[in-house]
Amino acid sequence: MEKIKTIIFYLGILLSGVMSFLGLMYVNKGELVLSAVFAAIIVLIQYFVILKFRDNKDIVSKNKISAITVVLFTLYLVAIIPSTIFTLHSLNVQLFHKSEVIKNSNAHVEKIDFLTKQYENKYNAYLDLIATNLKKDLDVYKVARSSKNNNKTKIELLEEVLTSSPYLLKSEQLQNFVNGNVSSTSIVKKVVDNRKEAFEKNAKESLDEKLVEKHKKNINNWNLISVSSSISDLSNLHKSALEKYNSSLIKNILLPKNIAEAREFSSIDENPSEISNLLTNPIKLIKEHIVFGIVIGLLFNFLLIIPVIKMSQGGYKSRLKTYPGGRIITRRK
Repeated sequence: MEKIKTIIFYLGILLSGVMSFLGLMYVNKGELVLSAVFAAIIVLIQYFVILKFRDNKDIVSKNKISAITVVLFTLYLVAIIPSTIFTLHSLNVQLFHKSEVIKNSNAHVEKIDFLTKQYENKYNAYLDLIATNLKKDLDVYKVARSSKNNNKTKIELLEEVLTSSPYLLKSEQLQNFVNGNVSSTSIVKKVVDNRKEAFEKNAKESLDEKLVEKHKKNINNWNLISVSSSISDLSNLHKSALEKYNSSLIKNILLPKNIAEAREFSSIDENPSEISNLLTNPIKLIKEHIVFGIVIGLLFNFLLIIPVIKMSQGGYKSRLKTYPGGRIITRRK
């Protein structure tokens, strides 16, 4: 019997530690060390209290109210309440909300992909506009330079536009263009390619697509250790990418002749919401599955204290012994 009670006791402690750890991982968004430390503290308190209950079985069995009884029950509540909450949370997520979390997370990955598409559409539309405007400005510049009655002020203004952002043409290029050594098409292509390269570089620096795929895989495969951190990281990646994309657009989109037109391309209007993360709200899920929580909570607590119950009920058989003089003394095993 003692071996069975010991096995039950250690099984309960083991389950308490594992389930509390998983529940804490969900709540703490995958903070491994923090969750492990909290789970270890809970288990150690439970282990200490149960052992003390066993060592003080006489006090417990006689319902004596003493300082040690109050302390033990207080410590037990301190450990068992969070342990039960995190255990139930782990089970609720695993049994009732796993598919929902995966679905929401995949939807969030799609939002991140759409964000990247928005960024690409913005800068491609801007590059098309640059190409159109540059072609016009070059044609006007060539005509102005070739005219016998050329307007010096107009030429200087055009040169100022063509040599500044976003075109950044050199005087040599303009002279070669006027002389017919290079076409406007080749100049436009070179300018657009340079601008596009800057945008694409910013896109790669703004969002690590391999990391997004890694987190998606962790969630879809339900990697117990990393699923929470992957969900949290997806939200962070979304926010970070939005900020960097907008920063890139503001920095690189310049239309010197039309500020209002530039503003049309200079930002992505999106408010990245958190993934509908059921993992961080244990109380909400416990309320949703209250009957399941009561049953499992009682069973879980019974599993932990069953060794103490057995000891208090079955370990006190009386033994009578007669001593000289007719005295009868009752001894307990």
